[in-house]
Formats: sequence, structure tokens, C-alpha cells
Amino acid sequence: MQVVKTRAFSALLLLSSCALSVPVYAVDEAKPINISIATQPLNQAVTELAIQSGLHIGGNAALLANKQAPALNGSYTVEQALTELLKGCGISYRFTAKDTITLEKKKVQKESETIVLDPVEVTGTTINNRYTVNTASSATGIDASIFDTPRSIQVVNQQIIIEQQAQDLRDVLRNVSGIQTIASSGNTVDTFLLRGVNSDGEIYQNGFANNGNAIRVQTANIERVEVLKGPGALLFGQSSPGGIINVITKKPQEEAFNSINTHFDEHGQRRVEVDSTGSLNDSGTLLYRLVGSLEESETFRKTDKNDRVSRDLIAPSLTWKINENSTLNASYEWIDSSLPRARGTVLVEDLNGNVDFADVPRSRRFGDPGDSSDTIQSTTTLDFNHVFKNDWQLDAGFVYQSNNSNTLNVNAAAGIGPTNALLPGVTNVILGFSGVNFNAVPASGDLVRIVNQFSNKSDSYYGSLRLTGDVLWGKVEHSFITGLDYNHRETKIDNSQPFLTREEALGPIGATGLAPVGSIFSQLNIFNIFNSVYGAEANSFTTLSETDSVDKQLGLYAQDVITFTDEWKLAVGLRIDRFERDSVNTSYLTALSGQLSQVGYTRDTTKQELGQDAFYEASPNAGLIFQPTEHVSIYASYSETFQPNEQSINTQTGQTENIDPSLGEQYEIGVKTAFLNDRLNVNLAYFDITRGNVPAGTDTFSNVTLVNGEEISRGIELDGSMQFLNGFNLLFSYAYLDTEITEDENNEGNRVRGVPKHSASLWGSYEFDQGAFNGLGLAGGAVYVGDTYNDSDNTLELSSHTTFDVTAFYTMKVASDKHLRLQAGVKNLTDKDYHVASNGSLDIGVGIPRTVYGSIGLEF
Repeated sequence: MQVVKTRAFSALLLLSSCALSVPVYAVDEAKPINISIATQPLNQAVTELAIQSGLHIGGNAALLANKQAPALNGSYTVEQALTELLKGCGISYRFTAKDTITLEKKKVQKESETIVLDPVEVTGTTINNRYTVNTASSATGIDASIFDTPRSIQVVNQQIIIEQQAQDLRDVLRNVSGIQTIASSGNTVDTFLLRGVNSDGEIYQNGFANNGNAIRVQTANIERVEVLKGPGALLFGQSSPGGIINVITKKPQEEAFNSINTHFDEHGQRRVEVDSTGSLNDSGTLLYRLVGSLEESETFRKTDKNDRVSRDLIAPSLTWKINENSTLNASYEWIDSSLPRARGTVLVEDLNGNVDFADVPRSRRFGDPGDSSDTIQSTTTLDFNHVFKNDWQLDAGFVYQSNNSNTLNVNAAAGIGPTNALLPGVTNVILGFSGVNFNAVPASGDLVRIVNQFSNKSDSYYGSLRLTGDVLWGKVEHSFITGLDYNHRETKIDNSQPFLTREEALGPIGATGLAPVGSIFSQLNIFNIFNSVYGAEANSFTTLSETDSVDKQLGLYAQDVITFTDEWKLAVGLRIDRFERDSVNTSYLTALSGQLSQVGYTRDTTKQELGQDAFYEASPNAGLIFQPTEHVSIYASYSETFQPNEQSINTQTGQTENIDPSLGEQYEIGVKTAFLNDRLNVNLAYFDITRGNVPAGTDTFSNVTLVNGEEISRGIELDGSMQFLNGFNLLFSYAYLDTEITEDENNEGNRVRGVPKHSASLWGSYEFDQGAFNGLGLAGGAVYVGDTYNDSDNTLELSSHTTFDVTAFYTMKVASDKHLRLQAGVKNLTDKDYHVASNGSLDIGVGIPRTVYGSIGLEF
């Protein structure tokens, strides 16, 4: 066979001027070949057809925008495959050379000119049973071939989300190697470890930072989730060196589609989702999409009342095709969320000093009814795209996000031992007579809870401008991407608590001489985990502190992907950021000294202005790709990123101390393979990440934050998918992570908390496409998480665990254009009792028990 150069559709180069060509083998366009393409946007489907067929497929990118392609899985000629993909889209094709196809807008023919073609017999199934996605936008900002990107990128598509009935981002990301969940903030936020590095709650949506507080991302409006492993500073600026999680939301499509889905489970989940899209005019230049969900649920973690989960979402969007070369997209997403603060379980210490997990039902919460995070978040997005005559492309975007959250928190603070019967229980705690233990609860089961309330309001503005295009200099092709972006975020945080007067806290006698007149004390609540009595009393709340901050980040970046030959490509890029943070902290209380310093205060207003000098940070990246055959891509890459640290007040000088940002760098080598007509896809990678300038405590004398900490994470990751038989699919992942805290005053040499050395996942499905069982699908999988530590001290080890899920689904036609889908399944089939790493030994994440669920959906 003759080796030729594939353009994975010129639209890819128009939509993504950084897309690279891959070497493939020319095929006979009249000979049937095995084609496997999932339901996805049409531009991506045509790209995959170009890759699988080995042909050049080109044309105007605007023709393919905002159209959805059906799934193809079977034996097709290239013409048969194109006919299926382009059906009803108003697009025609023609061969302009033996190995080149050009897509064009279909001309309207007069009745006398109508050409009658012979019927085409297609051998294959249109069942959407494919897990592999060959393009992603998180590395370059535009849909580009993953095979041609010198980084590890994993994509979880909608097919997997539907099959697994994934309800939120945690369910989705269990399919990706090297990602672990951290149970933080009472399970009201999404916090993950990527390649052993904390993501610090950074979740991106369509390429911008979703700064939502107390929000867990739902799947109703998700098209797919992309995970870029390692530093992603080129496009995203400041970010975790572990990687980027980028949620791609649903977009308007020209082909009409409507669906209604209901979800329910044995613990009381009740959720309804709607999705509608299509064209608003006959010309197809104005498209819409409306996604909505309504949830009023209970969970398996409860107090003495039914703790409610309430989450509403509405997401309208519009696409205006101004002309063949220009498109404007506008979208709005509104979320109203109320989530109970379902903090984890605790450790219990017996009389011999041995500790173990509390022997209480997994369903028991140690908070109170009504302690929850209530959030309203709205996101407005505008995107403009224009393709110039020379195929260069301009993209401009603007995002405004408002988040307003209010949280009532009843938090386990410490275990307490026997008390002095002559004093009130709370007084014992305040005076230190009760044997306070911050790591475990005594055998009696008594613990102290603190009630606090805080509000967090933020407004974020994000603007971006990006230019992409190709230039041929001699025989060397250059794919350029350059752009700038600006991020402005204003945040206001208020923290308050209920307090006791000096006499209420210490008693008339105890108050004398122990604390100044007018002092106040945190209102504590004693709670028994074995004989739980809910309802923590709280006086009126008094403001502890207020913090107002403004973050400003301006970034300028450029990258050049150089194609020397069909086998060799080099990518080099650089981003320069200017970051500035100004904050004002106002404290209304001053802590007492001595043994009362943790709970006692005097009223005193102190305002501290923490102005930080603007700093500049350069983040380079480079990658080399070698593709010896069309089925193998070997790569090596280097990348850097940074994360700002909070300023400190020097207590000796009273001056603000600027703290250097944390820095991250990664070396990565890997190989990507696509064999058997893309039915076997494997991504194997080795990486080495160093994170420096990590906050590592405070200076004894000045109280200034020390950033002399360092962590390393290195390991091997394997991700892949198989489809050896039509209808049978397999998705798998494995990660080996070796993490170490290499520089720290207290924990040097320890493993990073929450990171197992070994983890793996497996998911498989089989769907019948003919015979008596036509429309029936069976699926199941397993997730393994190895031993890990719950703390950086490495004192509490969480045992390894494996959970199994099974499901069955059935799709039937109820009318010519209507399909009913029924699904039922079980999560954690063996009812494995396991724990998830969290924030301490009095808040250890509790894994979900066996859960039977169901779903009914109608598509029309």
C-alpha cells in the first residue's frame, strides 16, 4: 500500500488550526471497510471517517457546525458511510481525486433535474455502542486529533454517562486512570486528585474556570468530559500540575431531537431531565437547545429527618449562523442547589488506646437537620467564530458567572472524655477538663460540635481571543495558535458563629478572673454518636470576619506545531501570565490568650489590607511526536504551570508578605495505538511531576506562610477501549502512582494523602441488534482503589476496596419517530463497606452502600 498523508478533515484545521496530520494508508473507496463511529458532532464524525478510511476529506468547516452525526458500526464503503453521516444535513460530496473528497453545500435541484439513484444496501448497525473519542479541545482550544497530541488526554462521552447512569462528575471520572475523589466540605463540592496532585476544586467548563462554590456538577447538561493530564497552563493559565478537568456542555443541533428522562433509586433519589434541540427557522441558520433538570431527593446519609437534596438546572442556548464563515453562540446556565453537609464518620479510641472506625450505620450523619449549602449560580457565555478565506480562524469568547452560596455547618471538632459533674458540659470543654482529643472520639461516643455559618459570593468575568491557522514554509507545515485571555474575579466571604456570654460559658464562679468582662465564647454542642440526639441550639450569629478579594489574571500565549514529515512533529509553546491579588480582611474579634485562645474572644475590629505586588510567570511546554505507522504514535513532552499562594501578614513588622506561587513541572513519555480499524485503542504513559513552593506551615516568629514544601508524583497510566465484536465494548484503565512529600518540616518522606499506589477500572457492555433480543443491552464493571492514607501524617490507612456495578437496558420503538428506553441496575453490588479520603480523622468519607436504581426515558 502507498503511504499518504491524511488531513483528518480540513474542517478540523479550520475548527482547530493546531490539528496535525497523521500518516495513514490509502484504501479502495469502493471496497467495504470496518467503520466504527459514535454518535457525536458531525465535524468530529467526519474527522474519524477520514482517519479510519485513509482519505483526505475537506471543505468549509461552517457546513458541519452544530450538526449531529448518527453512529456507524459495521462494514461500509466510504460512500455509504458518508451518505449515512450526511443524511438530512444539506451537504453533498464529490471525489476531486482518488484519495480526496470535498464536501459542499447541496444545491437545490429543479424537479426536472432530479436524479434517481439506485438504493444503497448498508451492512452494519447504528447502535451507539462505542466508547472511543478521537478528538478533544482541551489541549489546543479547538477539536484536534488526540492521536496527534503529545499529551495524555482521556474523554468520557455521553454513551458511557448513559450506560452507567452517572449522576455527577464523580461517577463520570471513575472511568479515567489516575483520578481519585476527596470527600471535602461535607460532600458539597467536587474535589479530585489528578496524578496524585490535588485539583483544589478546579473544574473547567468549555475552557473557562467554573468557580462555583458548593456546587457538584450534574450530568444533565454534559456532552462529554475531557481530562488533560499534567499541567495545562498554555490555555488555562494558573492550574494544578496534575491536570485539567474540562466539562463540555451540550450545544444546539440542526436536527430536531427531544428527550425526557426520569431517574430514581431506593434511597429516595427523584430526578427528571429534559433536552430539546433543533432549528428555529427553515433555513437552519438559527438553532436552539434547552436542557433542564429538576431533582428533589433523599440520600442514604440521614439525621433523624429526611435530609433533602434539591437541585434545579435550566440551560437555554442559541446558535446563529450569520453566514457560511461566521457563527455566534449564546448560552445561559442557571443552577439552584441545596445539598446537606454530609460529613463523614469518625475514629473511636478504646480504653487501651486502640482506634477503629465508629461502629455505627453508614447512613448516620453527625451533623444536624438543616445544615446545608444553598447555592444559586448563573453562567452567561458568548462565543463568536469566523473562518477567513485563507482558512485561518478567529475565536472570541466572553463569560460572566455569578455564584452566591450560604452554608450552615454543624461540624465535629473533637472527642471529649469524662467531665466534671460540678460544671456544665460545655464549660468542661472550654476549661480543658474533659480530655479533648482532636483525632478520635472516646469509647463513650461523645464529641464536640461547632456551629458556624458562612456566605461566599463571587462574580467572575472572563474574556478570550484566539487566532489559529496553517502556514506552509517550504516543505514544512506550521500550525499556529496564539491568543490572549483575561480573568477577573471578585469574592466576598463572611464567617459567623453563635456565641455564649462569659457567664453562660464559664458559669458565675468560673468566669471570675478567667476572662475579661465582655468576652464571648464559641457556642459548643456535645453530641453522642451512639445515642444521637439532633438539634444543636444556637444563639444569634455574630460575624467573626469578612474577606473581600479581587484576582486579576492576564495571559498571552502562542504555540507552533511543526510537521516535518508524516512521521515527525514538534510542538513548542509559551504562555506568560500577569497575576495580581488584592484582598481586605476585616476581623471583628480577637482571640484570648492561654488555654482559652481556641474558643474565647474579645470584641475588637481589625482591618488588614493584603495587597500583593503583581507578578509575571512564564509557562513553557514542548512535545515531540513520532508516528512510525498509522496505528502507533509515540510522544514525549515537557510542561509547566503555577498556582498563586495567599499573602501573609508579618506579625513582627505588620507588613504584607508576598508569597511566591507554587510551581509545577511534568515530564511525560507515552505511546498511543489504534489497531483493528480503531477497534482497539490504548494510551500508555509514564510521567514525573514535581510540585515546588508548596505551603508547608508558618514561621514561628513572624507567622508568615512558608513555601519550602515539595511533592513529587510519578507513575504509569493505562487507558483503553476494545470493540472486537459488533455490539460488545470494553473500557479499561489502570494507574500506578508513586507519591512522596520530599520537603516538609513534619511529613517529609510520607505519601501524599488520598493517593493509592494502584487503582483500576473496567466497564463492558453488549447490546443485541437483531433477533428476539433486539434492543436489549447488558453492562457491568468494577472499580478498584488500593490502600491509601487519610492524612499527610500517614497515621490513618484506608484499606483497598473493589466495587461492582451491573445494569440492563432496553430500547423499543413506540412510534415511527419515538423510542422508549428502560434501564435498571445495581451500584456496589456486593454492598462493600469502604471509606474515602477526606480532611481528617473526624471526617472520613463514607462510600455509598448497595443501591438499586432505575431510569425511564423517551426520545422523539
